[in-house]
Amino acid sequence: MPHQSSPSLLPLTAAQRGIWNAQQLDPTSPYYVVGEVLELRGTPEAGSGTDTDLLAEALRLTVDEAETLRLRFTETTDGPRQYVDETPAETPEILDLSDSPDPRLTAMAVIDAEKAACGERWRTMTTGPLFRYLVLNLGGQHGGEHSEVWCIQLYHHIIVDGYSAALLTRRTAAHYTALAGGRPARKNRFASVREVVEADVAYLSGPDHAADRGYWRDRLSPTPDTSGREDLVHGAGTASITTSLRLGAADVDELKARAEAHGLVWSDLVIAAYAAWLRKLGFAGSTDDGQCEALIALPMMARTSGPLRRTPAMLVNMLPLRFPVDPHATVTDLAAVARESLDAVRAHQRFPGSELARELGTPAVLHGIGVNLKTFDFTLDFHGIPGVLRNVAGGPPEDLVLVVTPAADGGVDLAFETDPHSVSAATAFRRLEDIRALLTADGPLRGIRLRTAEAIESAARERRGVTLPDQRPSLDELIDGLATGTGRLVHGSAAADHTALDGPTLSARIGELSDLVTRYTHHDEVIALDLPKGVDLAAALLATWRAHRVAVVLDREHPQARREQILADSGAVAVLDDTGVHPIDTTRPVGTSPVVTGLAYLLYTSGTTGTPKGVQVPRSAVEALFAGHRSTLYPDAWSRARGGTDGASLHVAHTASFSFDAAIDQLSWIFTGATVHLYSTETVGDPALMRAALISDTIDVLDATPSLAGALIDSGTLDDTDGTDGTNGTVVSTVILGGEAVPQSLWDRLSELSTGSSFAAWNVYGPTETTVDALATRVTDGPVTIGVPVPGMTAEILDADGEVVPDNEVGELYLSGPQVALGYHGRPEQTAAAFDVTDSRRRYRTGDLVTWVPAADGSRRGSHHFLGRATSNWRSGATGSSPPKSKPRCCPSHRSPVRPWGRSATPAR
Repeated sequence: MPHQSSPSLLPLTAAQRGIWNAQQLDPTSPYYVVGEVLELRGTPEAGSGTDTDLLAEALRLTVDEAETLRLRFTETTDGPRQYVDETPAETPEILDLSDSPDPRLTAMAVIDAEKAACGERWRTMTTGPLFRYLVLNLGGQHGGEHSEVWCIQLYHHIIVDGYSAALLTRRTAAHYTALAGGRPARKNRFASVREVVEADVAYLSGPDHAADRGYWRDRLSPTPDTSGREDLVHGAGTASITTSLRLGAADVDELKARAEAHGLVWSDLVIAAYAAWLRKLGFAGSTDDGQCEALIALPMMARTSGPLRRTPAMLVNMLPLRFPVDPHATVTDLAAVARESLDAVRAHQRFPGSELARELGTPAVLHGIGVNLKTFDFTLDFHGIPGVLRNVAGGPPEDLVLVVTPAADGGVDLAFETDPHSVSAATAFRRLEDIRALLTADGPLRGIRLRTAEAIESAARERRGVTLPDQRPSLDELIDGLATGTGRLVHGSAAADHTALDGPTLSARIGELSDLVTRYTHHDEVIALDLPKGVDLAAALLATWRAHRVAVVLDREHPQARREQILADSGAVAVLDDTGVHPIDTTRPVGTSPVVTGLAYLLYTSGTTGTPKGVQVPRSAVEALFAGHRSTLYPDAWSRARGGTDGASLHVAHTASFSFDAAIDQLSWIFTGATVHLYSTETVGDPALMRAALISDTIDVLDATPSLAGALIDSGTLDDTDGTDGTNGTVVSTVILGGEAVPQSLWDRLSELSTGSSFAAWNVYGPTETTVDALATRVTDGPVTIGVPVPGMTAEILDADGEVVPDNEVGELYLSGPQVALGYHGRPEQTAAAFDVTDSRRRYRTGDLVTWVPAADGSRRGSHHFLGRATSNWRSGATGSSPPKSKPRCCPSHRSPVRPWGRSATPAR
């Protein structure tokens, strides 16, 4: 097609409008500056090396031929318009860096400066040329190498795409070869900008556009799951690093042969391996019926005619590739599925991605997770000197977008461009290794294993709690010890001393109640405790344990229907209330409905996602919990008691309802000799009343939900206004958070208060099924975490196939150890779905997604970070079942908004 140009104003193509609008929305964004550095290294066969003057002239000739490089843009009353500047091209500048002490380092600095200058100059897109060519002469014989020349090639994305950059560089190579006396350059066959625009207008107004819209409407119905994808795209000013892994030429040849044997191409296998990796690490989405699927953003060339395919212009179009990912399929099977889907997309690749995102109501289908297949020919020959293009400017880092680039030696580079603050180079490289391993893996996806035995053992050592002592006090011993201990129970404020029970009095009260329940019930039968919160309810719970009965609390603040449902489901044989013990069915022989032997209590989940389930917590689990605290939490808090550790009492605020297992944790302090103040809902819910209670009762330990602790801090309730009590500006000396999300702002405030030795804060996490607290951590400077397992417990983070995930990756949390409950009362199927036994250890599947983040300095342990709930399509091979409890949103990535929970919120900690 002959060279044509026109000074008349032309509309923008659909692809250009997308770039124009995006840059207008974010004028400061540098990510619309794109481009590469062309690296030319002389060889003995090529003589003295690259002639920089000839290279500059070759670049000038290319600019003269390529109208897209001479495009100018202007604002009009009808919107943005473009035209071709007919001014002859100037010869690019040549910068000699050969005398620099380190020419390559200097060249990199020049590149950074040029990128910044172009970003500033081009932000309006209406100020002159939107490309920048600069030749850098790095000199010869550096480090034993021959002469080296770089050419900076930067563009605003509105005039070129990645394919165009390759076309332009190849054209420059042809001109250079001709100028150097080699083969003459072929006649230019670029289409004019007018022809490109006319083709775009004809498509948008023609029947193909309508047909493509129909295809995409059907293909994306129902709307795919895109949760978390936007969080994988980073904004302006974000630093980025590129991490790559080379598949050697022999590996690529083997890959090609394998693909051809199944009627595929090698890139189909790459897409399949990437999709398999997404599924394994939980980054894939799911359909409405819970089936796993890939939704991969792909840049399509959108060049459906010969003239368009040979013309540099901004035409690339981002579109989603959607296909199911069957865990029973092989990678090759999946590649065939991906190929079929990709063939369909290619037939409809001109439909503007921006229009698609607008109709879907979200741009997330085009971002965050994708594959950039740069499969066009990158071979560059500058009269015998090989040219290598190295990308130096592109869009914002998208942590999970895989870039696939064929190399000149026949190999292929796999790369991730990531924000180093969210994905380190080490993590990105390991991910690339996983994808490479999947490329050659055999068998069904769900059976593929990527971790070595050494890696699994290393993770286990790092993520388990310290060992519990073999000999630990039983509940009987702890309760009997109250008679001679200093522990006290106080109903509300100490101002009402007549409500306080000291050790001997409490012990006597427990004995009376124990005798009472023994009179009406047998060992291991369930007693329903129907009492208001206070010392009587606490004593009744302890008495039930001492009598070796099983407690279930009927919360008086709960709806009557829930109380009746729990009473009926629990199989309780009697109710203990204000007036005594009342058998539920006096005609039934005592002891005919025993529950599992050795239970301490039944605690019912909230029921927000269905019928409440009674969690069976054994006595041994409670004993293990208390023993673990005796080596960590208890001595830490006692060390900051106002009276020190010389025997003076520690005062603890009991803020939880006894229908939540946080109440058991808070009550347990009595076994250490502490005074436990049981506060009513009215007091806990009123910051003024709570402050008065904390001060009058000289509370040392506040165990509360983050919302309560945050409200107290926000209102100044915890502030020590005169600073006379030596607690570093706080009323209390220890704060324990649990039960709900910990906001980063609250974490930071508590971290600031924890700089001295007189105050500390803890965050604890644990589902009801693992007896209150399974993980714990001191609050320190940095992001919110849920810490490490408490003594005796082990945490495992497993992927969708039940394999241990590496550091910094998302997986589902499994907990094992002596604190794991026995199951759900009367619900064997749900018990089997949530609990299993592995290596003789009972294990609970939490349904929570976490990641293990190693300590940055390596001087201390890492910690678990909570990311959200697992989803219906996260089907771990560990149990082969869906997560328990609920069906939250699908597969949040590790970049999803973090909800750093402590304890379980349903209803335990």
